Amino acid sequence: MDHSAAQQKPIDRPLRRIPPEIVQANMGRIQTAESVAARVRERVTAYGRFLNAQGVADHTAFTDLPLTDKESYLLSAPYEDLLADDHHETVSILRSSGTSGRSFYWPQLKTDARWSARRLRTFLELTYQIHERRTTAVVALSLGSWVGGDHYSWCLKNVAIEAPYPFAVFSPGNRHDEVIEFLRQPRPAGEQLLVVICPSILGYLLLLAESSGRSLPLEKIRFLVTGEAFPEVLRQSLSQRAGLDADVPCLFSVYGSADTGGLGVESSASIAVRQMLVEDPEWGAELGLGSPAPHLFHNTATETYLETVQGELCVTRWQGIPLVRYNLHDSATLLSWEPLRQAAMTHVSRTAGNAKRMQQLINAEAMPDLIAVWGRSDSSVVLGGTKLTEAMLDEAVRCPEISDLLTGVYRASLIIERERPILAIDLQFRQGTVPDSDALNRAYNVLIRTLGQLQPEFGLDWQNLYQHWDRDPSQRVLRLRGMVWPELSEETEHRIKQRSLM
Repeated sequence: MDHSAAQQKPIDRPLRRIPPEIVQANMGRIQTAESVAARVRERVTAYGRFLNAQGVADHTAFTDLPLTDKESYLLSAPYEDLLADDHHETVSILRSSGTSGRSFYWPQLKTDARWSARRLRTFLELTYQIHERRTTAVVALSLGSWVGGDHYSWCLKNVAIEAPYPFAVFSPGNRHDEVIEFLRQPRPAGEQLLVVICPSILGYLLLLAESSGRSLPLEKIRFLVTGEAFPEVLRQSLSQRAGLDADVPCLFSVYGSADTGGLGVESSASIAVRQMLVEDPEWGAELGLGSPAPHLFHNTATETYLETVQGELCVTRWQGIPLVRYNLHDSATLLSWEPLRQAAMTHVSRTAGNAKRMQQLINAEAMPDLIAVWGRSDSSVVLGGTKLTEAMLDEAVRCPEISDLLTGVYRASLIIERERPILAIDLQFRQGTVPDSDALNRAYNVLIRTLGQLQPEFGLDWQNLYQHWDRDPSQRVLRLRGMVWPELSEETEHRIKQRSLM
């Protein structure tokens, strides 16, 4: 199969029309991309074999090289053939989730590891003023070999070692009762708590604290989130709970992947622009950035070349397993910050009572350009930092254990309630089968077990957190609704493309 043709075909949605002065085709130096591509072709066995199999000539221009991704490139080659020629400089190895069918292991080179900690310290000083406020960071991401928790725990502790000011790290991971108890401990006056967590888990953490009568000192807590998109209402709700002005965010997000490491960070100004896009959909539509508004991350990926191909973000960088035109399958657009900032200031000037927002934009003149991210371009949802694909849901719903109940036709979507994401699933029951509470409970238990087997990270999250609310169907992480045959079948019968994950 010609993977380049497969990866570069148009995706099944229209590309957004963004003013040409704002949109960018790429970021980073093309010379960097060309140098990485040449070195990878010469010294990484798997990539040379990949190009030869597709008949790519030796001196093909960088922009004519085929795209790669995990399925077409990484998983089709022996692991040792993918490694960089300097992989002996590996300092740690991190694991990605295994949603592709098996776990994948990413070696981290010493040079990347050093710069990760330094970039994180700069971001924390600019965003949370950790150099001015005594701060304790609490890593509430899954630990172990998974990339998120281990990486942030290590980087934060390196910040603590190097910083000439008080900064400490506590890493309970996803032991959420332990997180809550630590946050409630008496603290030195003025101490700031920085909780590092997945945004969808955050709502469940707050609910667990509330339902057990353990109030959290939200006025002292700030949040750093990673791993998934979230609605702007989450940030605004947290600011209100903490007693902060609506224009003063207490939550910032960072963007990256297990495959590439960190790529971008939010700022107060980029958050202000996103909030404006949410508040005024007409303005967002004028800019081609609406419905829904994207997350806006300032590019922090040094020595990395970014480009978009048919609306999906592709990355070229030298690392433990080097990447050339590697498609993350994230729906994204690259934006020039300065013209967008000017457009935002013009928009703010037309509205009374936005002095703080205007000042945030004025102070952000020298910020890097933006990666605008809408989310996954493939058919999947991210829950607690864990990807659940449509194929996983297909297999769970069509599990033999409940085949006597269900037809296998379903419709699923991610909804947000009280800052918590819930996966709502409409299930079509077989003719003559009553979708009562007993049948729904039986289906729920099988779906939870099957999804936990297909995606072990989801199983661990259920065991550690979600199961606390299993007795109340309205609070469960999966909200099931029984539909009588042939209701769903009739809805999907005339669709050209069948999509169960909405």
